[in-house]
Amino acid sequence: LDVLLGSLEEQLPAVHLAREVAGIVAQFDTASLEATYSSLGRHGHHPKTLLRVWVYGSLMGFHHATKLARAQATDIALRWLSDGHGVSGRSLCRFRGANGELFQRAIDTTLEMALVNKLIEPDELAVDSMRLRAHAATREVRTVVRSEKRLDQLAKADVTAMAPDVRAAHDAKVTKHREALELCAKRDRASVVLTNEMAALMKFPNGAAMPGHRITVTATGVKTRLIVSVLVDDATNDFGKLGGAVVDARAALQRAGLPVDKRLGVVADAGYAAEQDYLFAKQAEAWA
Repeated sequence: LDVLLGSLEEQLPAVHLAREVAGIVAQFDTASLEATYSSLGRHGHHPKTLLRVWVYGSLMGFHHATKLARAQATDIALRWLSDGHGVSGRSLCRFRGANGELFQRAIDTTLEMALVNKLIEPDELAVDSMRLRAHAATREVRTVVRSEKRLDQLAKADVTAMAPDVRAAHDAKVTKHREALELCAKRDRASVVLTNEMAALMKFPNGAAMPGHRITVTATGVKTRLIVSVLVDDATNDFGKLGGAVVDARAALQRAGLPVDKRLGVVADAGYAAEQDYLFAKQAEAWA
């Protein structure tokens, strides 16, 4: 392993984004996780190793654990960041899923560093969103349209003529679709994903409908585009997201040390042109 690390060190340019990521992640506080770290057994990957692999991978466009794991086989920078080990997709996925608070603290630490280096432009905030494929199978999706259609079809069946096992299967289907409609009504959504509460059925740019998340991001600076806050939910559009995004960004900037009385300048596209967004914008005019 030492020989491999030495080789990777030689091949990686002295000035490289991977080295910058490693330097920044080294300043993050991972003490709460390091208690579970061991050089032996299944907790062999240090938290900072996994974190810097995820940070660099995201900057390179790898947002899925399986794709990030495969990239380590050919990407020298990723291999260097992972200390020469090939971190599995399962390990990467489990780490990200179990440590949401750590990633939030990482954003806060990044903002603190950016504020010290005068990289934050509070009057240049922009809000936008994207759809991201959720870690869930399509078979776990339930939709109002589909369940209502199936219940109509099942209601027309003559259950009195069914054999016991066929009747049991029929009743199970009725229960499944009724529960799906109740869950959709409870969450006020047209679809739900049984294995992922923060996902819904979404149509992606390639035309496919798959379980997905809406990622609402607030960034600062026209050139730096530094991420201030990230909100994840199961909404299928941007309507009503402006208020939550701005409030979360304001709180993050204040945690980083931005003066409370600093006025924020925020821009958003027409996707946020809903009544609740206009109401929030009107109320926010009174903010200092």
